[in-house]
Amino acid sequence: MRWCPQWRTQARSTPLRMSELLDDGNLSIRRLQAFHESLDHEKGFDQDLLRNVAYLSEEIGEVVTAIRDLKEADDPSALEEARAHLGEELADCLAHIVKLANYGGVDLQEAYVSKMERNLTRMWHGKQSPLPPTPPAEQG
Repeated sequence: MRWCPQWRTQARSTPLRMSELLDDGNLSIRRLQAFHESLDHEKGFDQDLLRNVAYLSEEIGEVVTAIRDLKEADDPSALEEARAHLGEELADCLAHIVKLANYGGVDLQEAYVSKMERNLTRMWHGKQSPLPPTPPAEQG
């Protein structure tokens, strides 16, 4: 599950553009990793693993704020704006996860597929099926 050099983009004077990733309509995790490797190189982003975990934690806090705004949206315009904000914050989290995989030498696509294959047969709470719904509290 290590990040392999053959996935790296060829040397370029500009980073791999998102339009290049989307041209064939098939965005993969490996292509995201290649994009972020190129972008990080061009922008000189911090590649320290522990600091990037801290950056991800900050972004997760922003997701919490965006979710709160989404729950409090009281009209269609506010709801649309809150959804867009949540999307931006989730995208930031995804970017940081992809970067962590790159900096840690992990093929995130392979790791994800492997983990989800295990989850298909995994049992949670000792049961194969979801937990039964919790009965409503009795009134009175």
